[in-house]
Amino acid sequence: MRRLSVSNLNAQRFKFMPFLGEWKRILGDQERTGCWLIYGKEKNGKSTFALNLANDLSRIEPVLYISAEEGTGHSYTAAVNRVGILDTNRNFHSWPFTSIEDLREEIRNNRKCEKIIFIDNLTVYVDLKKEDIINLLRDFPNVLFVFLAHEDERGEPQGAPAVMAKQMAYAYFHVKGKAAFATVRGGNDGRIDIDEETAALIHGDNTRPQTSFQKPRI
Repeated sequence: MRRLSVSNLNAQRFKFMPFLGEWKRILGDQERTGCWLIYGKEKNGKSTFALNLANDLSRIEPVLYISAEEGTGHSYTAAVNRVGILDTNRNFHSWPFTSIEDLREEIRNNRKCEKIIFIDNLTVYVDLKKEDIINLLRDFPNVLFVFLAHEDERGEPQGAPAVMAKQMAYAYFHVKGKAAFATVRGGNDGRIDIDEETAALIHGDNTRPQTSFQKPRI
């Protein structure tokens, strides 16, 4: 493996995703690479948050949302409509469950494959190992993977692959009480309300009222 001098490091050119407003404040400068993680207990708003985020990111470039746990039937379609993803959005695409190997083949062989990919939910991939997460990120450095995972009894992501994803993530979002609490490398962190009224009852008023999905963000 090639060793990089400080000059080599400084000569690198980075392309950041053009966030604006509160997303810019929370996420800072983020490349389209590596992974993010969204995790939390069931029925707290993980998928709603993820779909909203996917909708926002699709304003930048095409997004593939793999609904591995729920599929692409009526309930998923209703959720997509509920968060306001429109028929006119040609950058948002959905898949039902697909194996990681089939996904790897799609990325490798389809030059038009989306470079932002959501996988909802890692818990469904029972044969997945933490090394598979490492290999996926290593083999496809120009893809941003956004993983979803359930939360275990200790308040951590459930399963070794999800724990590894959290360790490697440039940003992770802990969803609880209808709010997502962001921890971001190089960002300012923050709380994003999924349901403003419920989140305010549980966590108190958000001191940054723009940080919610009811207002423009990107």
